[in-house]
Amino acid sequence: EDGIELNQKISEYGIEKKCGIGLGSGYKKILEKGIVCNNLVMLVRMAVAAASDARMGGAPLSVMSSCGSGNQGLTTFIPAMIIASNLERSKVELYRALAISNFVNAFAKNYLDKLAPICGAAITAGVGTVAAAVYLLGGNIKQMIGAMNGMIANFSGIVCDGAKESCSYKVSSACGEAVNLALLAVNDVY
Repeated sequence: EDGIELNQKISEYGIEKKCGIGLGSGYKKILEKGIVCNNLVMLVRMAVAAASDARMGGAPLSVMSSCGSGNQGLTTFIPAMIIASNLERSKVELYRALAISNFVNAFAKNYLDKLAPICGAAITAGVGTVAAAVYLLGGNIKQMIGAMNGMIANFSGIVCDGAKESCSYKVSSACGEAVNLALLAVNDVY
């Protein structure tokens, strides 16, 4: 519950204050103009980008981390929060999704060194995010595994170029694609 509150607060702050590079605020502007569709993918991209913008831009707020990383915490928490809210899932379903997301992230991290050249927020946390999204969309284990494989295939080449404002691009892309892959997976495309 603390993680939900912390990560929701920083996401809202990032949208309102246009922190960092302002990716989350930019998504909000193009949504309001009707240039892009107001759907789960865009809502997730906007919320996680805004949170990363605020975090990496120096906002005076804390986040709930995952595996010791703030951006991984944003990646594992915010998409599940947005999906659960928009699909009117129960608190128990949200908590289960968050457990799935964070446990899968921790499991995937076991295959990396403490410092790895890849973007953990996009890749390991992204794999956790797609698993949680499949769960919230009513998918089964086979679909979850298919979506996780798709996430790895799609994002395994993203390199970490250091913790900085550009992280919002990576987490936004990973979370948006996690929702896409989950939607495909629950329709047996993986």
